[in-house]
Amino acid sequence: MVVRNYSSVAQQTTLTAGILGGAATIDVAATAGFPTSYPYTLALDYGSAAEELVDVTSAAGLTLSVTRGVDGTSAQSHSNGAVVKHVATGRDFADSRTHENATSGVHGVTGSVVGTSDTQTLGSKTLTSPTINGGALSGTFTGTPTLNGAVVLSGTPSISAGAALAGTFTGTPTFNGNVVFSASPNFSGTPTIGNFTNATHTHQTSAQGGGLDATAALNAAWTTYTPTWTSAGTAPAIGNGTLTGRYVKIGNIVHVRFTMIAGGTTTFGSTNNWTFALPVAATTSAPTFFGAGLVKTGTVNKVVSVVGAVVGASTMSLDVASGFADGTAAADGFIDNATPAAYTTSASIVFSGTYEAA
Repeated sequence: MVVRNYSSVAQQTTLTAGILGGAATIDVAATAGFPTSYPYTLALDYGSAAEELVDVTSAAGLTLSVTRGVDGTSAQSHSNGAVVKHVATGRDFADSRTHENATSGVHGVTGSVVGTSDTQTLGSKTLTSPTINGGALSGTFTGTPTLNGAVVLSGTPSISAGAALAGTFTGTPTFNGNVVFSASPNFSGTPTIGNFTNATHTHQTSAQGGGLDATAALNAAWTTYTPTWTSAGTAPAIGNGTLTGRYVKIGNIVHVRFTMIAGGTTTFGSTNNWTFALPVAATTSAPTFFGAGLVKTGTVNKVVSVVGAVVGASTMSLDVASGFADGTAAADGFIDNATPAAYTTSASIVFSGTYEAA
């Protein structure tokens, strides 16, 4: 919709030269009070049977560039001295009525108008620091949203790190990263919760992760993972054996267990300390790893106790913690293909431990 300009003090004037129907400019005696922004509307031969409406698109002194025969009138000849008057026309009133009734494409908006109380579905909208009162939220929330009050997250929303949350959370929402629960959140359903800082909370059914309470910890689900097995020298390879792990993360505490059973094509690498990948990165400020396990090399068919130790933040090594069960000595140190003894296809390692996540 073209925005036209108006003036309440424009003075009536006249043509100083006749024009034909095809003329694109007109010369007037004066432009006193005429709008200085374009376009605006003039009537040529105002009030007569030959009246024609034109839109003025620019001006150079008293010479005006015009669009001829607008708003239902026809371009025609006008004589020197014809009356020229700045006017509002029928389309001005029609445009305002059309605008009032429009539901899209108004005020520069290409889509539908958003009503304050209408039920509507909004798409492709970015809300900056919004306040949402009594809303039901679903979808993905990124950045650092603050959700306060009786917030209800329905469906399977995912909230990324940095969010500050309070309210009621139902369904199966996922809270990722270092989410801050700022007041007293209530959990129902089976939310999945990563690292977070919380004040007080109420846990209504079951929740996974997050260090909620005793009920949450008991109901926490274990996750399967494959611990990568390697060493600083020639790496071992599980071949047709089995190497499986499981872990659960509750708050910043990770419980992990894994089992290695050698097969006929398993190789044990060189005599460099073996490492096994951790399922979740460990803190580097307190890399202590508490655990216990059993190693059966297959060569001597004797068991030996082991403890775990974090190596860096992503791997663990297993350290021999005792002699053989029959009292004979076993090689000590981090286990590898010669510690506590040589390994064969019947070898096995079982380990379970707990450490602090980063």
